[in-house]
Amino acid sequence: MIVKEIEMLSQLLFHERRRINILLQTNDRRNGERRQRVEAYSPERRRPASRIRCQEREGIVLPIRLEIEGKDRVGHMVNISPGGVMIRTNTPLREGLEVFLHLFSEQDAFSLRLFGRIVFCRSLEERGSLSQAVGIQFRTSGEFNQKVLAATIDLISKKDATEDQFGISILISDERHLVEKQPGALPMLPLISKAITQIREMPINQITSPETRRTTVGGRRKKQELRFTPDPDWVIKMNQSLEPYRQVILQSRLVQETSKGQLSLKQIRGWNIQFYPFIHSVPHFIALNLARANDPMSRTYLIDNIRVEKRHADQWVDMAQGFGVSTEELFQSPILAEVEALTHWMWSVTTRASFIESVAALHYAIEGITQEIAAIMVKELNKYKLFEWVHLDRKACQWMEMHTRYDHRHPYKALEIIKLHAVSLKDQEKVKEATQRSLEYLFLALEACYVAFA
Repeated sequence: MIVKEIEMLSQLLFHERRRINILLQTNDRRNGERRQRVEAYSPERRRPASRIRCQEREGIVLPIRLEIEGKDRVGHMVNISPGGVMIRTNTPLREGLEVFLHLFSEQDAFSLRLFGRIVFCRSLEERGSLSQAVGIQFRTSGEFNQKVLAATIDLISKKDATEDQFGISILISDERHLVEKQPGALPMLPLISKAITQIREMPINQITSPETRRTTVGGRRKKQELRFTPDPDWVIKMNQSLEPYRQVILQSRLVQETSKGQLSLKQIRGWNIQFYPFIHSVPHFIALNLARANDPMSRTYLIDNIRVEKRHADQWVDMAQGFGVSTEELFQSPILAEVEALTHWMWSVTTRASFIESVAALHYAIEGITQEIAAIMVKELNKYKLFEWVHLDRKACQWMEMHTRYDHRHPYKALEIIKLHAVSLKDQEKVKEATQRSLEYLFLALEACYVAFA
């Protein structure tokens, strides 16, 4: 009995000493009080640091264009500081989501783009549609980038935002690779604005591309046509020198006879079989370009393009099967040397050449001419429905129709990326050479398919 009583007494003393030591050793009054309270920690208790940060922010109420996972949402900005921005919206958002933010002014002609992430989302007690307060933390680095952002915020705060036509566009996505961390400079386009002059004069070597904007017409949202920057002289001269190469492809026997319904079924099947490995590899080429993209405009374009091209590979299989090509023929047939050379060239330029050369070779050259080829070929595609074993339903024609419908803007978007990066004469010459070489290889591949299956 005595032993048991001693053990119980020692346990009581141990727990008492532990409680006393915790209270004595703590240096934080809030933590000590929190341990003594029985109730759980309340999220409404705010730290003093958060109050200080709130006082440092500029209270600017500004409507925003908010895109969440590809859908437009209602929202407006509450305040902004060089460290982040607070917005209000009607959609609850998860902490950690990646954010791409675009701040612009049409009157002062400046555009600031930067990355961030959501650090909190709180439900407000106020009644109304905008019931969620969302905090977004900017990811900026470098003293100059911080000054640019601070000067831009100061410029907005001193003027009437609506009167000066200021705007803010925020893209939020659950995909981490949409907004990649950049250890270097802030990924932004140049500021042709008063914000730049308030800091210091600096050479501008990048060009801002106007974005697609949405307006409200008759109570409904209407998408305006995408506007592109004017082509400099070197781009105009490059296109003039490349036009004969494009015309040779468009006037090739395979393209023209298909557009008239005169190409033999054997040649069409052979063309479908031969080009499938290249079509299947296009998303891989784009992924290699995406890994080297260092600005938000390029990354956004390439990410969207990967999603589209992944569907195109499946649509190509549907088209081949519609023309009577079996799965075994499509996947196991030997590839002609000229067609394989096109695929090898693209692997080479996307892995060994510069980023801007690979964009020119794939997106500007191949995607641009592919849209024109599809627009020509689709005219008389229905004539092949008369052939036996041909079933050209809507699914089988989707590859042609999709390229004709929405791929026409891809090469122009790629050209905006080219104009953004190709600032030296050497880079501009490399862009021209890469574009020309892709067109040459494509022509050789088309001619080889026409001759081999004639």
